[in-house]
Amino acid sequence: MDKQIVKFIRIKICDLPVDCITMDEAVEVIVNNIQSKRKTIIFTPNVDHIVKAKFDREFKEIYSHVDLSLVDGMPLVWISGIYGKKLPERINGTNLIIRLCKTIQEKNFSLFLLGPKEEILKLAVGNIKKTYPGLDKIGYRSIPFENLFNYEESLKVINEINKFKPDILLLGFGPPHQEKWIYRYYNFLDAYIFIGVGSTFDFLSKKKKRAPIWMQNLGLEWLFRLIQEPRRLWKRYIIGNTIFLFLLLKDALIIFIKNLNILNLQRCKLLSMKFRKKRIDFFKSFISSLPRPLKILDIGGSENFWFNTGFYKEKDIEIWILNLIEIKTTHSNFKSLIGDARDLKQFKDKEFDVIFSNSVIEHLGSYSDQSLMANEVRRLGERYFLQTPNRYFPIEPHFLFPFFQFFPYKLKIWLVTHFNLGWFGKIPDENKAREIISSIRLLNKKELKILFPESKIKEEKFLGLTKSFIVYR
Repeated sequence: MDKQIVKFIRIKICDLPVDCITMDEAVEVIVNNIQSKRKTIIFTPNVDHIVKAKFDREFKEIYSHVDLSLVDGMPLVWISGIYGKKLPERINGTNLIIRLCKTIQEKNFSLFLLGPKEEILKLAVGNIKKTYPGLDKIGYRSIPFENLFNYEESLKVINEINKFKPDILLLGFGPPHQEKWIYRYYNFLDAYIFIGVGSTFDFLSKKKKRAPIWMQNLGLEWLFRLIQEPRRLWKRYIIGNTIFLFLLLKDALIIFIKNLNILNLQRCKLLSMKFRKKRIDFFKSFISSLPRPLKILDIGGSENFWFNTGFYKEKDIEIWILNLIEIKTTHSNFKSLIGDARDLKQFKDKEFDVIFSNSVIEHLGSYSDQSLMANEVRRLGERYFLQTPNRYFPIEPHFLFPFFQFFPYKLKIWLVTHFNLGWFGKIPDENKAREIISSIRLLNKKELKILFPESKIKEEKFLGLTKSFIVYR
């Protein structure tokens, strides 16, 4: 029965899968899979792979089927932490092959090189044999780039490889050609390990010089190669690296938004409990001297809220809970009503002793509708007690995103349809998103004073800033 010795975590960097694995662990997996006769596709992603996959859907799709994705780019190691897991090390493709050659010699495995230039392959094989004299099961075959995806030519190559029966097949055509060829034909090949190695054959042949170790460690190997071949590589490194930085910044923003929302939700739940307790205590003191029995109209409330206040124990307090739809009540002190806060003509003037409302008026969407509610509140009760968030508090209380209330409308729509923001979560339906966003209009202190001219306004503070207002009379 097949088994894989090493278990590893897989993350995604700019949508490409990358495995959190060391060089030693990678070699262990390769050895185990050869011995278990398990076909294994291995890619070595770097910045160039990420940029190419962004514009090549087939290449990106092929990456979703990779068995081992060994990061061959120091920048990917540096940034991996923001994607959930820090990569333990860079597994350079050339270093991996050199390490494998030693293992192939020790385990008596076989190796086959497939590339575009016979001269390079011949020199690479010769140098490998000099360095590892015990590695005698090694073959090679060249096929020009232009013939790589020609079916008849590929069939000839496949037949030759199958006669050799290598344990490890290396392809040096560069991305995405080598990866596409591997994925297209690996099931027809009598080999176990398939690795795309890019320019490794050039280095093994010593036709090209590798960057000094210090440049490799500083992630500057690309600069060394650019200096060597500026005409061939300037687009890849100058334009490609610029595109990568853009993709990275985009991902960093997305990750920041997601983490910010999780953090804000956790904090907001604790903060809400703290402010709710203080608000209830203030409301209790507000009604403590009022004559009983007491008739309270709660606009937009719930029975659960009043259970938490403990008012259901007081027999001389009657609470009428008004919503657009009827809600069930289980206690004799509570009555459920259906009504619209903007038009409550079913009730006569001063019918209630206290009008109560907690975070409702901001959900009416327009100042004119908020004015209608304010007029009804003032008409129906001798006293009132309303709470609503402050428009100028830095964190918008519904979407829990900094300064969301001041963003352009289209940006708001884009954010809520792409991210889990606040209490609403991600809203994939754009029409629903528009409806929700249009229904929320936060008020400032000046507007509240106009709506409720005879009121007093208590400011609920957080870190010295006014989080919300309690408007009462």
